[in-house]
Amino acid sequence: VGDTASLQCRVKSKAPPHIKWLKKQNPDAPQDIFTINVGDDRYRVIHTGEDVAIGSEGYLNKLVIHNAQEHDSGLYICFVTNSAGSFNYKPSYLRVYPSNTVERHDPYPGSTGESTSILVLVISLGIIVVLILIFIIVCVVKKNSKAGSPDSPEVVRNLMAPSEVPNPVT
Repeated sequence: VGDTASLQCRVKSKAPPHIKWLKKQNPDAPQDIFTINVGDDRYRVIHTGEDVAIGSEGYLNKLVIHNAQEHDSGLYICFVTNSAGSFNYKPSYLRVYPSNTVERHDPYPGSTGESTSILVLVISLGIIVVLILIFIIVCVVKKNSKAGSPDSPEVVRNLMAPSEVPNPVT
């Protein structure tokens, strides 16, 4: 509550788009010229600044809510049309919490114990994978070095034809 909320809508389009933001309204919300009824649902068109070109085929539109209050919470829809007649939309949900329920010093949501457990699990799995790879490499190297040894009976047998076997001296 009281902070600035910002929702961004990025669009890839060769033709310049028309980007509008819609906010789903409660059924008991008052209607005016900016209200659109779709079946049983009611949406309010929110006017924002211009669509800003980013790159050669991209556009950006920001919905900025200054001094956000709990009643600003809800479903917002980025609705995009262009001169070619195509359209697309992307829903986003904004939740504004009372200022006394949010601790601002923790930049990462979730409990510390949970993130520590996940970190330990990831590190353990990484160590296990590395040990398995080392074991496989050692086995392959030993097998290759054993097969390549000139004193190995398997190598002698493979290199000498049966007719070349020397006769024992009697």
